[in-house]
Amino acid sequence: LKERTAAALTVGIGVFLGLMVAGSAASFLGGSSILNPAVAVALQAINFSTIWPLTVYIIGASLGAVIGFVLYDVVRNAEQKSN
Repeated sequence: LKERTAAALTVGIGVFLGLMVAGSAASFLGGSSILNPAVAVALQAINFSTIWPLTVYIIGASLGAVIGFVLYDVVRNAEQKSN
C-alpha cells in the first residue's frame, strides 16, 4: 500500500508540475498549454510550418527523462545507504 501511494503521488505531482510550468510558459508567451503531443496534433495546436513546436516536445521529453533518471538514481542510492 505504501508503494502504491508513493507512486500515485509521484505521478500526480509530476503531472501537476508539468501543467504548472506549461501553463506559466503559455500565459507568458500568449498560447495554450497541451502536454500530450497527440492531443496537440488532434486539436491542430501544432503548426507544422516551423520546427520549434516539435522540438519543444522532443527536447522537453528527453530532458524530462534524463532529469527523472538522475533523480531516481539519487533517491535510490540514498535509500540504499540508509538501510
